[in-house]
Amino acid sequence: MREKYNEMARRLPVLRKKAAAAKLAAGLSRYETEVYDILDGLYDGRIRLEVAVKELEGLRRKDPSDLLIADELANLLFQARQFASASEIYSEVHLSRPSDPRHRIDLAKSLAMQGDTEAARAILRDSLRDLGHMPELDLAMTELDLFDKEFARAAGRLEIILKEYPSEQHALFLYAYTAMRLDELETAENTFKQLFEKNKADEELAVWYSRLAIMQGQPARALKIWENFSDGIESLVEIIARVELTLAAGDSKGIMRHLQKIGDYHPRFIEDHMLFGKAFFFAGDFSSAQREFDLVLRLEARNAEALAMSAMNSLIRNKTAKFWNFWQHAIDCDSLYAVIPAMVLKDSLNFAQRERLKVETRKMVDIGALKEIDKVRLTRLLKCL
Repeated sequence: MREKYNEMARRLPVLRKKAAAAKLAAGLSRYETEVYDILDGLYDGRIRLEVAVKELEGLRRKDPSDLLIADELANLLFQARQFASASEIYSEVHLSRPSDPRHRIDLAKSLAMQGDTEAARAILRDSLRDLGHMPELDLAMTELDLFDKEFARAAGRLEIILKEYPSEQHALFLYAYTAMRLDELETAENTFKQLFEKNKADEELAVWYSRLAIMQGQPARALKIWENFSDGIESLVEIIARVELTLAAGDSKGIMRHLQKIGDYHPRFIEDHMLFGKAFFFAGDFSSAQREFDLVLRLEARNAEALAMSAMNSLIRNKTAKFWNFWQHAIDCDSLYAVIPAMVLKDSLNFAQRERLKVETRKMVDIGALKEIDKVRLTRLLKCL
């Protein structure tokens, strides 16, 4: 069950709402069976997110004091981007269990996702005062730094945390992620290696290690990591990661053996639509791919990955004006997410497409009002082209 939740909670790693099964009332709720039946139906694709929300709301009307129902309903509202409603319920759960840091963190994250990072920080500062320093609270504060793109501050905070808790896995993961954000790729690689010593088959680690390997021009290295996932069941996340790495390695013919494994999946969350868009794109169905990317952008207008994939889609379809519009917006939103799709596809582009990408990227480097780290990433891309 946990793997299903983690697969769907793809907003990685910043402010990801871990939709792991709530522990606070397990075994105490009269409606525990009904709650998990609803969640099973959602994650197995038998019911849609809005239906699951309505069913949990119905259970909550039967027993407003049931904390398991409340917590899981808030989790789903968070996944549905209904952050204000989620924060109201998280606040109620927190008041019922003030000594549990998890509920304070959930409340802080839902406030941050509404755009009120100051209120989120206030919640966490009060929690540190009330409960004392603990890794969960310190890391939640670090995630707010990452959300605000204060990467240097986050790195400093993580170094302090890791001195006290050197084997804290989430701290190490955030340290690797932050190193990628600061373009300290060797530090990121070494930290990922340390993480894989403890867990060779963590999908979240493998996804980000794959992105690192693509940035370093060594996709084959990450493909070896995915070989540790040998349970015979490939998630959509894993399939798309393998496709991207295979393409980045220059094997455009080898991607179909992965795409053919996509079964009867149904998009449930925004992350699913992003993955489906990529699947359509890599299979050559560019119109369907753009429909998925457009859906993502309607929900998150500054989703850099959807913007970058839309740019690549427009480039391949020779829609020059749309390509330029999507490309500059992707770089403006997040150059890390912009560069990765281009590095995946660089060997699949024809001469004219590659030249167009080079010209427009060079233009951004030369005249764009970019931060130095963005210019470094784009310059690395230009060298690969």
